Amino acid sequence: MGSWRVPDPSSAYGDAVRTVEVVMRPVGTPHSSQATLGTMISALRDKPEKWEVVLSGATVEDIANMAKMIWRSQLDRHGTDDESVPLTVSQEESDAAVHVAIALVRLFGADFVRRPE
Repeated sequence: MGSWRVPDPSSAYGDAVRTVEVVMRPVGTPHSSQATLGTMISALRDKPEKWEVVLSGATVEDIANMAKMIWRSQLDRHGTDDESVPLTVSQEESDAAVHVAIALVRLFGADFVRRPE
């Protein structure tokens, strides 16, 4: 059996976050090639007037909240001495994060979240 058949929720979650970072970076922090998701969330929140969302009624804060959901819930990304923090994420949590990431990648990749012209 190939390793591609063995689920690895933590890796899938990490890959989802990294993919969002790659797609958001040119829009969210175009002058920083190393910006992380946390940095980009702060950039969106600090100056929401720098971006527009094409979906009527949606705000930049909504987009920042979507990104924050996957950024804050990836508990296994950093080490901790808190024994209550899991060292891996569940399949269900990873699946949810991947779906949020897909939406963010589509929104930024298709120019549905962009800098106003």
